Amino acid sequence: MSRKNQAPQAKRIVRISACMIVRDEAQNIGRSIASLLPVADEVIVVDTGSTDDTAAVAADMGAEVFSYEWRDDFAAARNESLRHASGDWILYLDADEQLHEATPGALRSLCGQLTKTALGGCLIVRSASDSEGITETVAEQCRLFRNGRGIHFDGRVHEQLRTNDGKPLAPAAAPEQAWIEHSGYIPAGDLMERKGERNRRLLEVAIAEQPDEPAHYFNLGRQLVWESDHVAALPALEKAIALWRTSGQRRGGWPKRWPP
Repeated sequence: MSRKNQAPQAKRIVRISACMIVRDEAQNIGRSIASLLPVADEVIVVDTGSTDDTAAVAADMGAEVFSYEWRDDFAAARNESLRHASGDWILYLDADEQLHEATPGALRSLCGQLTKTALGGCLIVRSASDSEGITETVAEQCRLFRNGRGIHFDGRVHEQLRTNDGKPLAPAAAPEQAWIEHSGYIPAGDLMERKGERNRRLLEVAIAEQPDEPAHYFNLGRQLVWESDHVAALPALEKAIALWRTSGQRRGGWPKRWPP
């Protein structure tokens, strides 16, 4: 039979694993999982010690739930979620985030369109800072990447994706047909203050462990600016710039135009 008369082979449909790490998110996780069920072939939820009904809500909605002892390390918890993923691509979200598609199947289509050399892709993340959604921050973040290529998270807090050889993952540009809605910046009691205290503590631990890593000082400086402690923020940011220039190379986790 000539090649032109052979029936074309059906294109393989890529499988997507949605991975989350959660703790005490019973009020949010239902909305997040509901946005993922039409998109992902499996939803992996790693619970890091909830005292509410987070795990039960996730399991009732069809997610695969795993328990993990919290070790003051966001990267370690996220890497645990990756360990349970079986899809071709991994999408990671938090419980206070929801995935949106312009048209059904847009994210799966994007996975199929990326070149074989592309290890990951960015998505637009829209973070509202008030309950009406009038004020928001829009950013591109690498939230989608290939499974089984050694891609992993690194960093106790403000964790970043790295390739198997430890280099920062270089993702493809963000498409417009799929995006993430993030509500975690909307003030709710003392939640933001508690998150800030936790992040500052973890950054101080990270600096003690890796005193020559500029990203830790940069993230600490950003945290202190957010807390309006500009006097303490300045030396942290200056230290970050000095270490970055000494390293002679771009590190993971930097804004695209920083330092100048």
